[in-house]
Parts: sequence; C-alpha cells; structure tokens
Amino acid sequence: MRNKMSRRRRKRERRQAEAIVKSPRRYTGGWGGGPEDVGLVRQAVRQDWPTQFHISQRILREMTTALEIAPDARTVLRVARLFIEIDERHLP
Repeated sequence: MRNKMSRRRRKRERRQAEAIVKSPRRYTGGWGGGPEDVGLVRQAVRQDWPTQFHISQRILREMTTALEIAPDARTVLRVARLFIEIDERHLP
C-alpha cells in the first residue's frame, strides 16, 4: 500500500518549497556596502583590521548612507553601535 500524504500536508510542503524559491538571497559575498555589512565592519573595528585611510573614509560614508536609508529601527541601532565603537577606539 502506498504511503499517502494528506492534502493539507502536500499543500503545506508546496507552499514551503515555493517560499524558498521566491525568497531572494540576501548574502552578497563580501562588501556590498549596504546595511547588511554593518556586522562585517564592526568585526573589523573590534579586531583592528588594517585598512587604508581612503578606504576607511569610504566605508564610513557608506555606513552613514546606510543609516539614512535604514529600513528598520534594528539597522539604525546596529549602525549607531558601530559609530559608538569607532568613536571609543578613536578611529578616523
């Protein structure tokens, strides 16, 4: 006898599979310059990664832009914490 799935279960699995296919992949691989890169920049600040001055200035400009176009309050807080940490470490 075949193992029959209920109609409800088939429907649920189909919706889950469609949701996976439809959802865009957020990871850009490296520096995308958006709000999702705040964690990477914060890690670089904490671990004192060496960066050239003109690159660090560009990153700060992009983080300022990310703060202005932040989609939600969580992103605003993440960028604000990043700026506080940069200020505490007296970085340019």
